[in-house]
Amino acid sequence: MAEQPITREWLEEELKKCAKATPEPWAWTKDNGAIVAADGVWIAQLWSKNKEDFPNLKVNGPFIAAARTGYPALLQWMLEALELMAKLSEQL
Repeated sequence: MAEQPITREWLEEELKKCAKATPEPWAWTKDNGAIVAADGVWIAQLWSKNKEDFPNLKVNGPFIAAARTGYPALLQWMLEALELMAKLSEQL
């Protein structure tokens, strides 16, 4: 994967993707490995036919659910940091 420069435009495009996705929060259900939205909408199912993969599913499920909230928050923080850096550079 090519490295993507972090620009205001890229951050805004990523935030648009987040806004179009099923609203947060998402949760991982341990009983069936599903990732669901707060209103019960099914988002994804983590599954593997190999029992050796089960430990990964138990870690990846909660990560994916948490990323739904964390990723857009991080993008917003980065956008605000870019704006602050631009203001500070104007003052120099």
